[in-house]
Amino acid sequence: MGNNAWASGHILCGHQRQRNSLLAKIAQLPDRPFVGDFSIWQGIFHAPEEPNRAGYIITFGLSHKHFGDPDEMGTFLNFWEEFITDTMADELFIALEPSSIYSDDPFGKFYFQWEWHPVHGWSPDLKPTDGRWVFNGTLPIDTTWKSRFATEINDNKQPD
Repeated sequence: MGNNAWASGHILCGHQRQRNSLLAKIAQLPDRPFVGDFSIWQGIFHAPEEPNRAGYIITFGLSHKHFGDPDEMGTFLNFWEEFITDTMADELFIALEPSSIYSDDPFGKFYFQWEWHPVHGWSPDLKPTDGRWVFNGTLPIDTTWKSRFATEINDNKQPD
């Protein structure tokens, strides 16, 4: 696994209610950087106050994160899966560029995407339990991490 990595991504919401819910969840994170959990804190997120042209998107960025220990990548991905488990948004997307890692993908980058799909069709009153997250992405060759979510839209696996 690579020693350092840079990650950026976004959480795309479908409407203002989803965005407000996620901003409230982000507000529960630490308010300053700290050691551990990749120092994921409120300050890595950016959400325009008036999401007119950008839509209901919340972006984030991390730099110089250590992924050299065994299963460190799995711990990182587990954090994000835990973060979205009881939320609803259209997608969570992360692009990771490690400094030194083996990849078959161009430029050694890895892309992780989770999409939320309603179980019985879309309606304005949906709750997180009315759908499921689906994982798509590329994994480093030397990791054994598996998503807790379905990996194809047609999987019968329900959300945990």
